[in-house]
Amino acid sequence: MLPYFSVEHFSLGPFKFYIWGFFIALAFLVGLVLAIGQGKKIGIAPKKTIFMAIFIYVGAIIGARLFFVLQSPAEFFAEPMTLLEIYQGGMMFFGGLFGGILAGWLYIRKWENRWALINRLTSVIPLTMAIGRIGCFLANDHQGALTNVPWAILWPDGSLRHPVALYLVLFNLALAGFLWWRQKKQGQVFFTFLILYGAGRFLLDFSRDFSADPHYLALSVSQWISAVLFIISGIIFLNKLTRNYKSDNSH
Repeated sequence: MLPYFSVEHFSLGPFKFYIWGFFIALAFLVGLVLAIGQGKKIGIAPKKTIFMAIFIYVGAIIGARLFFVLQSPAEFFAEPMTLLEIYQGGMMFFGGLFGGILAGWLYIRKWENRWALINRLTSVIPLTMAIGRIGCFLANDHQGALTNVPWAILWPDGSLRHPVALYLVLFNLALAGFLWWRQKKQGQVFFTFLILYGAGRFLLDFSRDFSADPHYLALSVSQWISAVLFIISGIIFLNKLTRNYKSDNSH
């Protein structure tokens, strides 16, 4: 078993870095560097990629905060100024994902090579997610469900719980590797990413403590979103395959 730990911050000389924010910033930086490199391979100037990344990051932050607020809007509307206090926490991953995708699409929707860029950047998404989740793991801010697995975390109250954030780190790394392989094989990976992430996140959320999130009909909000994401992305993916098959056989 793993001993309980929670790293809130670390210091380098006079500078103090909060662990979650540090790894989120690192994820953004790594994502930007990789995006610039992938963009160059298809003739996109670094300046255009940087502005695209800014749009995506702003959209992700707004979306993450908005989705979190919508889970309990009454609390925030009672004190509207707390909506801006993102430094206190209170972000929802799926809001960040959808907000980032929407902002990015609005920025590049008229680019002729937009789908080539999306295809190249898709494997970068779960890699940056894995980096961000390292901060969650070190901060130990995801309470897992009770378990007896050998790698469980021993909490201060003596209970053994799943290391939820570690599962997410490993899942996202595996997903990034698979999508990179698919990209190298010239496969269309964007909707593959959405399908696999929706399925994986749905299953992994069973390792979270039931009391950690609001539940509706025995499923968490994230699981409902994951299920909808899986179904819609699957329909779009199958529709694309069908159209491509018909197009190939019509010649």
